[in-house]
Amino acid sequence: MMPFVRELMMAAVASGGGGSSDYWIATIGGAGTTLNLSCIALDSAGNIYVADRLKNTPTWSPIVLIKYSSSGDIQWQKRLSGNAEDSALSIATDGTSIYITGYSRSIDTIQVAYLAKYSCSDGALMWQIGRKISPYALFNNVALASTGDVYAVGNFGTNTGAIAFIMKFTSSGSLSWQKSLGSGSNNVTNFNGVVVGSDGSVYVSGLDGGGNYDLILAKYSSAGALQTGWPKTLVGSSTNDIGYDLALDSSGNIYIAGISNSSQKILITKYNSTGTHQWHRTLYDNTSNILGFDIVKIAIDSNNNIYIAAISSNHIIIAKYNSSGVVQWQRYLTKSINNFNNSSVDIAVIGSALYIVSTKKVNAPVGPAEEQGLLVRLPLDGTLTGTYDGWVYSASTLTEQNGILTVGTRTLTAATSTLLATIGTLTSENSSFTIAKTPVG
Repeated sequence: MMPFVRELMMAAVASGGGGSSDYWIATIGGAGTTLNLSCIALDSAGNIYVADRLKNTPTWSPIVLIKYSSSGDIQWQKRLSGNAEDSALSIATDGTSIYITGYSRSIDTIQVAYLAKYSCSDGALMWQIGRKISPYALFNNVALASTGDVYAVGNFGTNTGAIAFIMKFTSSGSLSWQKSLGSGSNNVTNFNGVVVGSDGSVYVSGLDGGGNYDLILAKYSSAGALQTGWPKTLVGSSTNDIGYDLALDSSGNIYIAGISNSSQKILITKYNSTGTHQWHRTLYDNTSNILGFDIVKIAIDSNNNIYIAAISSNHIIIAKYNSSGVVQWQRYLTKSINNFNNSSVDIAVIGSALYIVSTKKVNAPVGPAEEQGLLVRLPLDGTLTGTYDGWVYSASTLTEQNGILTVGTRTLTAATSTLLATIGTLTSENSSFTIAKTPVG
């Protein structure tokens, strides 16, 4: 995720010192808890916000939101509790407020797309809303415009597939408009990522297809009009190619991170603001121990360098590219076999540091299915590799490949969607997780 505030703060915050005490690996949780963390946002002061859910029982999973200082100390922690499964899938902040998107199964008889707003200063819940359509809906991502408007994207189910949608809200939670994009019966179209340009244009990444999925990139005006000649596509040969996350550089170029070759390859691609494809690259494991990557996220620093984080069961892969698509370095972080929840990873950068958030299995590969949140602060230049209290941070040797996907456009059906409003009824409460930090360096 890359809301506009991240781009502003990267220019506004000076690089910090390079001392080893500046970097750490932290686990968050408590005895007997199963805490998932999957999304992160930073404000201009360097405060860190992370979110997802606490899996308490098979029928009750509250949303969790935690604020840390730039040094990794907990400032406050909240949970949104209902009577069923609820989850945060994305967060964004403008430094004053935090917006959470995801889904809730507590506030209605069907799964609804969920959006909530919190205060950055004290974690007070300001408002919460849902949007629903049968059989289900969810928000996958959220981004903020410099005007204060909020854009949320996701998909809703049909009897035979799924349709992508985008919604624009005011900062008070009022719906400005909602639009859908799909390719017909028996097909799935989904929006996974969203970012807002300085001119107000809105870019979304995701997938479309039936059986095999193709990466799509769409562009909307601030009024909700799908721009002519969009969406763009990257198509493989009988494999799944999916765009998960996207970001903009200072020139308005668009970078998408995702997977290719049905999760066997990390994919990164660049387009300019008019939709002209610039390049695409892949990273993959060329050994017999083939890694599968389920989620890939992206961030950009003030010099337009690109950082990606990908997750497999054994490793978090981190790589740095320049704006021409040349790998500068690649690293992996691991502790033990089957150490990570494959669905949980996110990345953010500020100053001289990059942050990774994920979910760590406690007693893998055997024992209770207990999980902890993981928050990592590492130097932006890829240094300080080594072993730290069992954690291995080391150079990785994934194979680089220039893209072999087919570039094109796709005609999808654009329409006004009709998701209905539903009242958010989750209860905001304090939480009491503990944090344990291991210094890096």
